[in-house]
Amino acid sequence: LFPLSTSCDSVLPPKWMESMEEDLIPVTATGNAHRPPRKGLRHLLIALALVFLVGQGVIIAILVFAVKTHQDVQDVHTSMKDTRDALNVMAKSMTAMSDEVNNIDDTVTTTRDAVNTVSMRTEDINDMVNTVENVVQATSNELDTVNENTIDIGGQVDQLSIRKYAVPYVPPRKIQWWRGTCWDFGTLSVVEHQYRLQGLANGWLKENEFLKISEQAYANTTLELCKDPKNKDLCDMPGDQVAWGSANGGEVPLLYYFRDVYKTHIVPWEVCPYIRYTDDSSCTNLEEALATGNPITFEMTQFTSLYDIPTIKQQLREKGHVMSWSVPLHSTYYYRPCFDEEVCKPGTDTCTPCPLDKNFGTPCCTVETRPCYNMEGEFFQHGQLASNAGHAMTIVGYNDDFMVKSGSKGGFILRNSWEDGMVSFDEFGTSLRPRGSHSIAYWMKEISEMDERVICPNAHNPRNWYACSGGETDAAKIIPHCVSDRAAHTARLARQPLELKCIDADECIIGADTSYYALNTTTIGDDLGHMCFLEYNKSTEAGRTLCPSARPIDLYSMIFNVTEEEEVANNDDLCGFYFFPYELLEHAISRLTGFFVNDFEIEFDECAYLHNKDKCPDKNYKWVESSMREQQAMPKFTSAYPNDIPLERLWKHALDHHRRTLRHRRPSRSWSR
Repeated sequence: LFPLSTSCDSVLPPKWMESMEEDLIPVTATGNAHRPPRKGLRHLLIALALVFLVGQGVIIAILVFAVKTHQDVQDVHTSMKDTRDALNVMAKSMTAMSDEVNNIDDTVTTTRDAVNTVSMRTEDINDMVNTVENVVQATSNELDTVNENTIDIGGQVDQLSIRKYAVPYVPPRKIQWWRGTCWDFGTLSVVEHQYRLQGLANGWLKENEFLKISEQAYANTTLELCKDPKNKDLCDMPGDQVAWGSANGGEVPLLYYFRDVYKTHIVPWEVCPYIRYTDDSSCTNLEEALATGNPITFEMTQFTSLYDIPTIKQQLREKGHVMSWSVPLHSTYYYRPCFDEEVCKPGTDTCTPCPLDKNFGTPCCTVETRPCYNMEGEFFQHGQLASNAGHAMTIVGYNDDFMVKSGSKGGFILRNSWEDGMVSFDEFGTSLRPRGSHSIAYWMKEISEMDERVICPNAHNPRNWYACSGGETDAAKIIPHCVSDRAAHTARLARQPLELKCIDADECIIGADTSYYALNTTTIGDDLGHMCFLEYNKSTEAGRTLCPSARPIDLYSMIFNVTEEEEVANNDDLCGFYFFPYELLEHAISRLTGFFVNDFEIEFDECAYLHNKDKCPDKNYKWVESSMREQQAMPKFTSAYPNDIPLERLWKHALDHHRRTLRHRRPSRSWSR
């Protein structure tokens, strides 16, 4: 075989090529040539060589194609093997998936059974819910009556979570004495408190500092405003006298009506100190104080009137300051057994039948009319309500859990403007009226009764007199118990008066030689107290038991009084607070008229404070400086028996105040029952 080539010349041997060139015969012009046989053979050989060469190329191409095809077949075979392996893996996966699907089918079947069970139970629950809804619907009216103890839809605090509250930094009470100016004191107490709170918040006052404001000047300005005929309709309210030239009777809302005047006309205490005993509203220094730059200026930003218990409690907590309280007072009645047929003879007009629901021991009674409060500072209702007069005080807090002596639970804590002790002449014209009060901490139940007697001893209250009988009933055996040093020491530790004196000659012996000691108290009849006493003669050292007729407990203070050695006045910085039960308030609202609470929002100018006097050179701070006061802090008690605290230190303030009070009293009047 010859090597393959694309050129025929390079394929034929050289000798053949030379032989072929010799045999070529040129072609004639006519195109004919004589071809001898030797040339045809040469052509045939060439053709055969060409055929051979073409066949060889075809064979080679076929072999190349076969090799390539074989390789492709091998690749396809390998691919099919891989595919078969993949199919085997897929088959195994499909088998696993089939098993998983079977498991899912089982789970679905189980779930379907559970859903059917839940559906059945849901039907049962729906039936129960429908039953509960019917019960709730049936009791919705009852739930409305106790909405004070439910959560307000608007997001208000649950009333049950705040069962007691008192605002902080309440200034000391001030006394209206023998004038009908409670409205004056009830109004300015709000101004004083907000002045103090804003001063503390801005660092302009110390914690124990407060500004004493003049009620005398406020009454003077009010009377001048009420003289104007155009203001008569604002001033002339039933029972009030401010429209007629007297401060005996006015209204708290006047501060709002005349706010454009009062915002510059309220002045410090020393401008016009309060006149106690006469209806005199003069104020000689007022014009000077106003003309020389009165620093006490403010703007009233809000005024609100409140009428229901839940709203008052909520407002008190949210605002955190005192509010003015105006309420109708009433008289209450007690039935006292009458055994003297000459005074009250059965079957005649002189006999008032005793109530049948209580045992009086006689068919005839006398009726005792009393005010609606006791010497504990508790307002109460006993029997029927009879309207007496209106009174303004200041609400400082509430306690839902305090129970008063009459049995009512829960009520408001009020700062009053009444004097404690044996009031010889009060604002109602009564010649003798016993009164008492307590501290805020006492009404909030933050201290014990013995702790309270350290600051508010209420020495004139018969409930606080020390009983020294020692369990004996014979006077001869009682005397050693009552007149001993041991009894005196124990009574002193208990903060209770021991030795008493007689002030009613019709009931006992008045004299320096005769002393009286409380023995015991029982309750009879119409919640009357029956107290027995030891009457002891110091000269003869003899004694006897004395048991005056039953009467309201407080009235024994009109027979006996504490001796001067044991008389301790209440602390004016901490006492002076009364308690008004919710139950009584609801009765007063439904049967009497005139109850409302006023809330004022007041913003004082920074120049109103002595601390900022350098910023306000045009203001006169002389009266402000002289009217600044410091309030005594509440003692810190560590137990219910504060015997580790020296009495002399705790009582010093009260004793000093009592001596000052005695110097300023009017000449004593005759005691009248």
